[in-house]
Amino acid sequence: MVKQSQNIGDYSYSQRKITPVRLVRFIFRRLVHLFYIISIDYLMEKNLKDEENEIKSSLNLEWRLAGEDDLPAFRNFLPRFYITAFIKRFEKNEHCLVATYEGRIVYFCWFTWDENYFNNDQDFWIGIDADKAYIYDAYTRLSFRNQGIHQEAYCRINKRLLDMGKKYSIAMMNKKNLNSIFTALQVGFKLKGTIFYRRVLWHKKSWFVPS
Repeated sequence: MVKQSQNIGDYSYSQRKITPVRLVRFIFRRLVHLFYIISIDYLMEKNLKDEENEIKSSLNLEWRLAGEDDLPAFRNFLPRFYITAFIKRFEKNEHCLVATYEGRIVYFCWFTWDENYFNNDQDFWIGIDADKAYIYDAYTRLSFRNQGIHQEAYCRINKRLLDMGKKYSIAMMNKKNLNSIFTALQVGFKLKGTIFYRRVLWHKKSWFVPS
């Protein structure tokens, strides 16, 4: 039995208790990031014509594309920096699939087929050919996790892209995000290569290593 979604306080970071140890670790990480950052991400791709087992969550959800009218609903459970990013994405006509439960948004996932998509986090240009689309930035509210929602969203987005004439969908996951990697593998994504990003002071470098 799923818990009723909450309007406020459902963002995972807001659920964490602030302790002296966590505070010190947070400050230390921020100081280190001023001088040095390294990240490793997997680039994964799915052939949309491959056979795919339809995966549905066990919940009675409603699915639809979100729009700017949904920004107040997003503000109820997401921090301000997310909302700022969402406004820019809507302005660029990127697409956001949401699942709602009892009228409230409990999940979102963004996708685009912009041929020159730039990933700010890794300082990396993601080449999206005309027959591809890029799926990114998904989030499930706390009380709705581990119930197959993300898998169902992938299936729905991939079907939509296939109906549009796309042949492949691509996604990028941080090496440490094992849940997202496992979910992508479940729905048929395959590893295409690894993106490395490194910044030392103001010197940045990104490079791609095929698998």
